[in-house]
Amino acid sequence: MAKKNLSNIFDELIATVKEQTAVKTSYIPDIITFCEDPNYLNLPNNPGNPVNLYPLQRIVLKCFYRGTKGNEKLELTEEERDLLKEKEMQYVIDKFENNILFRELILAWGRRCIGENTKIFDPETGDQNRVGDLWDQGKTNLTVCSLNENNYELEKTNADLFYNGDEIVYRISLLDGRYIDATDNHPFLTIDGWKELSELSVEEKIATPKKTYKKLMSMFAKKQKSNNKKTPKDTIFWMPIKSITKLGKQRTFDISVKEENKLNYVANNIISHNSGNDLLCSFIAAYEAMRLLEIPGGNPFSYYKIKAGNPIYILTVAGSEPQAKILFNEIKTVILSSPYFQDKIGDHGKAIDSSSIRLLTPADKEENIK
Repeated sequence: MAKKNLSNIFDELIATVKEQTAVKTSYIPDIITFCEDPNYLNLPNNPGNPVNLYPLQRIVLKCFYRGTKGNEKLELTEEERDLLKEKEMQYVIDKFENNILFRELILAWGRRCIGENTKIFDPETGDQNRVGDLWDQGKTNLTVCSLNENNYELEKTNADLFYNGDEIVYRISLLDGRYIDATDNHPFLTIDGWKELSELSVEEKIATPKKTYKKLMSMFAKKQKSNNKKTPKDTIFWMPIKSITKLGKQRTFDISVKEENKLNYVANNIISHNSGNDLLCSFIAAYEAMRLLEIPGGNPFSYYKIKAGNPIYILTVAGSEPQAKILFNEIKTVILSSPYFQDKIGDHGKAIDSSSIRLLTPADKEENIK
């Protein structure tokens, strides 16, 4: 009797292990679904940092992945087509409709720019310097004032200045007389989150520091830091937009902040977003990781005939070490906050370090359970 019971228990255990380790049929969603669906990145409803894709970001992702597995039915919406026509990019529509594959994608950082007359507040000296003058003087390593989006403290941080050529800029004038010049795709902080200049309208409110530069200097000099987490109303004053005016072409510059959670800076006493395509790169890197994990059979090593145990790398390349660190931190944040990847990261103490994230394939998980 005892032997029979033990045998039954063993059979049940084997059946349970087989059920848990069975490799599910692979499924690859299209890139937009991957970004927005609650089962994957869940960007619009991310509790830590909700993100809504900009129209041009959606277009870039659709164009790059259209025709690949899972993306066979991707189409441009009428609104996206109108936007491309408005920006004189009919060639993108033509290429999309002719089923020509977009085999390469180069995301150039620093195309969300501020005009050369924009003044950057230096929290070390209290000076306000025109970015054009800083560039002409060879000063490209800056100290700026940034809003920490984790605790809503205004803090000192380091940034790099890049020249981006002549671009058409627009002037946002606020009700209290403040203004800032930027390209139409440069984001500003609103009550509803970060929005590109082209999405803003008159009377909409954008973020400005509540403290004056003089008070900020006093706070930094005393190294004051609150132990209590602040809210936006403690740090930000929402100032209505009075007008948005097209100025024409002028020299433009990108300021790239290096620290995670501080990807912004104070310019002309207005909170302006860090420039670049690091966030879009992080979505693409996460999507490529998902595609590997969803390989038919659950084992990318056997699928690609690679010796088991050899790592498969998804490499991201940036123009400088600081940019590479910013990009990796974005990728790490996206993956760690994604519902899809929660059960695909091994021992967090060993699977994640300062420059890599190691993910478990279905075959890895099966072997671990066994």
